[in-house]
Amino acid sequence: MEEDKPIDPNLLKRMMMGDFSSAFSSPKEIKKSSSPKRKVELDLHFDKLFPHGNSTPANQRLPMQ
Repeated sequence: MEEDKPIDPNLLKRMMMGDFSSAFSSPKEIKKSSSPKRKVELDLHFDKLFPHGNSTPANQRLPMQ
């Protein structure tokens, strides 16, 4: 590292936080994807995960969750 260049504070912060890799690219070089971000929703209700378990007693449902 050259002594006459100032240290980039963002780079120093990333290095201190352990988020630094040798393949670091500056934010100017990062290309954003053209695809829109997708929202993913999962239905984790017991009835959806175990449709056969509607008649299952509550004491047997607990280990299945």
